[in-house]
Amino acid sequence: MFVSLESPKQERWMAAHRGRVRAVQLGVGAAFDFLTGRVRQAPVWMQNSYLEWLYRLPQQPGKTICRMSLVPEFLLRTLIQWTRK
Repeated sequence: MFVSLESPKQERWMAAHRGRVRAVQLGVGAAFDFLTGRVRQAPVWMQNSYLEWLYRLPQQPGKTICRMSLVPEFLLRTLIQWTRK
């Protein structure tokens, strides 16, 4: 079964329904949005440069801003954990 929700919603949903859903669950994220053309994918050079978020910003401003607002905290926590080792 393909599960296409936002992260981490799809992971939580799959975990909550593990054992109740008698199928292999695959989290596909935005794959259906790309396949249906609802969201256009960034050019390859932007994907390779980790700038796809910048391309998607005008298409999905609320979703992209919310997601990117988590990056500084993630980097800080990663740095703290790395320095403790």
